[in-house]
Amino acid sequence: VAANNALDYWLAEPQPGAGEPAWQAMNALAGVPEIDDVSSGEYVPQQLNFDWLDAVSFAKGCYPGQEIVARLKYRGEVKKRLAAASCRSGAPIAGGTAMRLPGEDRTVGRVLRAIAVSTDESILSAVVDVAADWSQIVIEGHEGIELRRLELPYADG
Repeated sequence: VAANNALDYWLAEPQPGAGEPAWQAMNALAGVPEIDDVSSGEYVPQQLNFDWLDAVSFAKGCYPGQEIVARLKYRGEVKKRLAAASCRSGAPIAGGTAMRLPGEDRTVGRVLRAIAVSTDESILSAVVDVAADWSQIVIEGHEGIELRRLELPYADG
């Protein structure tokens, strides 16, 4: 499929019309993170693009972690962000699976969720280093799979 963004990809590929996997795939393509027990508490809102989705307030009250979130907004730099990708894989990819560069031990990202949309194609959402070269990223345990990053349908920052 020669699609450059998530919407083009979704419209070009035959997808199931209903059910939880279709909903999860649409959320991944829309850049809406889905947090589960594995990813809960692992990321600050900016890493999940909540700031770009206008889903976090930097002007309101107190909540757990608010100081860290505000400090990152006003003084820091977000080094990892939510991204969507497609890949050809017949084997399931578990949430929390590490993403690395070949020959490196350092993790450049983690799969939040991978959704099988056909017998050999998956859509995944992942939190990945913004500077990582997607053509080099390897999913741990799925080394032969080529990832294709999909553009999210909202502006970045």
